[in-house]
Amino acid sequence: MKSVKSKLILALGLVELLTLGMAVVLYLGAQRFEEDARRTRQANDDLRELLDFSLSAHAYMDAFGRSLGQRTLIANRERRAAASAFESRVRRIPEMHLGRASLQPLDWWRLQRVSNDLSNGLQAADSLRESGDFLRAEQRFAETRQTDFNEGMLPWFAEAISTLEADAKARETHAVNGAGWLRGIATSLACVSAVFASVAVLWISDAVIRPVRALVAGSEAIARGELQHRVRHARLDEFAVVIDSFNRMASTIAATRESLLEKNKHLEQAYRTQSEFVSVVTHELRSPLHSIRGYLEFIEEDEPSLCEQSKKNLHNIGEGAKRLLRLVNDILDFSQLEAKQLHITCSRFALGPILEEALYDARALLQGRSVELVLEGPEGELFLDTDYTRLRQILTNLLTNAIKFTEHGRVTLAVEVRGDSVELLVRDTGIGIEASQLDAIFQPFRQATRAGERAFGGTGLGLAIVARLAELIGAKISVQSQPGRGSEFRLLLPNDASRRMQLTG
Repeated sequence: MKSVKSKLILALGLVELLTLGMAVVLYLGAQRFEEDARRTRQANDDLRELLDFSLSAHAYMDAFGRSLGQRTLIANRERRAAASAFESRVRRIPEMHLGRASLQPLDWWRLQRVSNDLSNGLQAADSLRESGDFLRAEQRFAETRQTDFNEGMLPWFAEAISTLEADAKARETHAVNGAGWLRGIATSLACVSAVFASVAVLWISDAVIRPVRALVAGSEAIARGELQHRVRHARLDEFAVVIDSFNRMASTIAATRESLLEKNKHLEQAYRTQSEFVSVVTHELRSPLHSIRGYLEFIEEDEPSLCEQSKKNLHNIGEGAKRLLRLVNDILDFSQLEAKQLHITCSRFALGPILEEALYDARALLQGRSVELVLEGPEGELFLDTDYTRLRQILTNLLTNAIKFTEHGRVTLAVEVRGDSVELLVRDTGIGIEASQLDAIFQPFRQATRAGERAFGGTGLGLAIVARLAELIGAKISVQSQPGRGSEFRLLLPNDASRRMQLTG
């Protein structure tokens, strides 16, 4: 009996057998009670009939005695009525009592014989009375009463009543014993059922709960990282299949984890190699780009007589070199941020100059656009403790991004002081950003799109660098935007920097 299904079938079968046994016991007990009730009713009927017969005999004797003594019409009428009732009882003796099992041991023929003798003696006394011989009539009545009634009929009635009482007592004892037997059997079956139910519940619960607990413990061990944990068992039921599958799953997870760890090591090595390569390449690119810009400035200074077209060409070359240098710088900064090789240096400085420098860097990108740069700073001087270079880089990137996506209108750099905190805001009146794209703009190489295409050029690293630099200095960056109405970027400085700021009037 190994499987849980077999155990359940066995338990159900035993429950059905116990239920059937209790039903049979109740059925037999009910039949027995019905038989006892029927026999008890029969005994009561027999006893009542004997009592009625005895009363009719006594009534006959009394009525006959009164008719002899009183000799009135009323006494004679009572005697005749009593005689008629007594004779009717005597005639019914064979047909009413000979077939009843409860009274078969009695000598009904003797009762009938005594009754006939009594009736004959009383009739003889009645004949003497009618002839006027009252003395002999009374003597005959006295003899008949003594011989047939007192010595013949009354002893028979006493014996019959005693027999019926004994029969009733025996039936009562039989009923009490039957009830006790039925009660004992029912109590025994109830106890056996309760014990069996408890054993069956414990048996089946153990068969189900123990493997479930083992599986839960195994799952918790796997969750803690103990991938070598296996659930041990010696079962041959349905849970054995589940436990074996669990162990195979754990083995697969362990093997997959080892494979992922090995691949992660290779990826980390490749990532470090890539970062080093990017750093080397960008560093090597920056040097010739600086040289190109330097030579262009020398040519513009040394050759003032160049034609306007040549000057324009040189200017375009310089602008291309600037854009390429910014791109190289962005790639280098992003690579260092991703490799966690960029560190911050906190210092205490005034906020006003860094705002002016960020605006100065941004004005070079206007290129004749009808865009107004506005600074909304606080009154007085504001001092902060944070990384000067990284904060300026964040503001420059935000302003650059705002100018890039604003064809006309205004770009505002604002400072808001609220209690112990300070927030830097960059607002524009540009194209805005769709709500579905707000979560993606701080991801690397992602830009807001228009009609499914890139709306503007660039690598998409500017805002990604802003997000990582803000995290590096402990600041929080957020954005609100509406398409066609512009965007607003908020930079909330860290609490420690906010607590160390000073506002002087």
